[in-house]
Amino acid sequence: MEKDIYIGVPAVVNRNGIREIVELEISEEEQRLFHQSAELLRNILKPYF
Repeated sequence: MEKDIYIGVPAVVNRNGIREIVELEISEEEQRLFHQSAELLRNILKPYF
């Protein structure tokens, strides 16, 4: 789980908003890359917050 950063996730939406968040099964490598991307974004945005 990532904290202190907004990263979109797949979701099913309808006229009332988000109906369901789609949880994907990802490999350990994909999970590592996701965390790496989140950390990169945090570092880029750090000067602005």
